[in-house]
Order: sequence, then structure tokens, then C-alpha cells
Amino acid sequence: MTSQFDTGAGGATRPMSRIGGGGFDNYMVDGLTTMSSVINRPTARISAESISEVKGCHVRLWGGIWAVQRQQRRYSLTILLFLLLSLPKFLQAEVIERTMQVRGTSFRYKVVLPANYDPAKTYPAILAFGGGSENMNAVDGVLNRYLRAEAERRGYIVVAPGAPDDHLVLWDGSEIFPEFLEKILADYKIENKKFHLAGVSNGGIAALEAAAARPNYFASVTVFPGYLIEPRETKLKAISKMCVFMFVGELDDDVWHDEMKKEVDFLHTLGNAAQYSIEKGQAHGIQSLAGANAGRLFDGFEQARAPHCSGGHRPPLQ
Repeated sequence: MTSQFDTGAGGATRPMSRIGGGGFDNYMVDGLTTMSSVINRPTARISAESISEVKGCHVRLWGGIWAVQRQQRRYSLTILLFLLLSLPKFLQAEVIERTMQVRGTSFRYKVVLPANYDPAKTYPAILAFGGGSENMNAVDGVLNRYLRAEAERRGYIVVAPGAPDDHLVLWDGSEIFPEFLEKILADYKIENKKFHLAGVSNGGIAALEAAAARPNYFASVTVFPGYLIEPRETKLKAISKMCVFMFVGELDDDVWHDEMKKEVDFLHTLGNAAQYSIEKGQAHGIQSLAGANAGRLFDGFEQARAPHCSGGHRPPLQ
């Protein structure tokens, strides 16, 4: 069956087109396929609407692929972020908070264990006192500002007791020693069964008082700042066999400078190589020993681990 276009004006004829057959003169006008008048084979001829539809499918296809890839990237980034945030938890040391009662006195304390802590190993240990009221907030302050990060890095255990809630004056731990110290020695393997004492402000005073009261439990005492309460001579003699490090801010009140300098000078007369450092530009809270600078405190602890630390010449802490 054939179909044709009508003859146009002026005798011009429109192209003839057959629907079927494969003859030389087969054409389709504005269709999807034509038969070439030269080589008698189909050639693609796509209408604007068809092209638009194909392009739309192409865009939707690639849009879908891109959306899937974007979602996959989002999931991958989420997993990566989770791992990165979780990594420090695996690497950081464990911080334990406990409550203990000694002779009717109830108190809390924190223990910082080094990264990859092994209970079968022996570690150097620090007994720390916070400043101010010496409560658990003060414990957090001395740990987070001065001791925790460097202890984790160097492999130290840090133990920090908080003053009992009903304690209103300077607290030196006398109500809980030596039972508390013996408890820590039983729970952890402490190097030489001795602690390195450390304290800030009121905690520095407490550290010196504790060192003088029970010197057999301590290898060194570091205060930043701190000084002993009168009477002093007997107490200074009691700590003369251990390493002593004292830090005071240049801008701190004169009483801290005067009392600490007197005690260092007296220790020197006893043959103790106590170190006394005036921190330039620092006030009572000594920032030059905090954060990234806390290694200076630990340099002192390391010196104290050496034989005969208390006597003879020792290099100043920088």
C-alpha cells in the first residue's frame, strides 16, 4: 500500500513516501528513519522532541549516579569522622574516679592511668593536690591544666585526692594518710613504692606538709607555688633527703617569694640542691608551666628518678 502528498502550487510535488518496502525511492518525512537515496540504508534522524527526551533521560541517569555517589561519599565521610573522633579515646589514658573512707573521713579521688596501661608493669607516680578549696573541681584543674596530658605521654600514673566536702581550712591529707597511700600502692605497681608530690597554691602548701609528715612515701616534692607552715626547721629537715622544686610567679604576692626563698636557702645549708625558679611575667597562676609547658614539671620528676637527686649539683629546669 502506498501513500503520497498532494501536488503543491506551481506544479511542485512533495516527496513520495512508502511505509513499507525497501525500494530505492522509499522515504519518511519528519519520521525517525529515512532511506538514503544514495546507499539505500537507514540513517538516524531524530526529532527535536525525541532529542530533548533522550537528553532528559541522560541527565536523569547521570544525576541519579551522582546522587548515589554523593550519598556514598557522605556515608564515607561520616564513618571517617566517627573514627577520627573515637581515635583519641582509644589513645588517651583512662581517668578513674573513686570514693574511699578512712577513719570516718569520706573523700573522692581521681587516678590517671597512662595510655596502654598494663597492670603488670611498674610506673612512676605523682600524688597531686589542687589549689584553692582543694575539692574535686580543683583536682580537675590541676590535672587538666598541668599534669594529665604529659603524664599520658610520658607514662606516669597520677593520683589526686579531693578534700572532704566538710573541710573548711587548708587540707594536707593528714586524715587519710597513710591508709590512702597504702591503698594506691596495693592497687598499682608504683616505682620504688614512692610518689612524686605536686601541688599548686594551697595544694603546694599541702604537698610540702604531706612530704614533711611522711617523707618515706615520697621521692620528690614540686610546688608552683607553695611553702611550709611554721614551725619550719624540723619539716625542712624531714624533706632534705628528697628532691625539691619550687616555682613562683614574678608578679605574685611578696609573701610567696619571701617564704619560698627562705626555705630554699635553708635546704641548701642542709646540702639539698633544691631548685627555686621565678617565672618571668607570671602571676599566681603560673601559665609558663601549664599546657604545652607542663613538660618542665615532668623534667623535674625525671631528675628525681635519678640516684642522689637531693644532693649535689643539678641543672636548673628550663
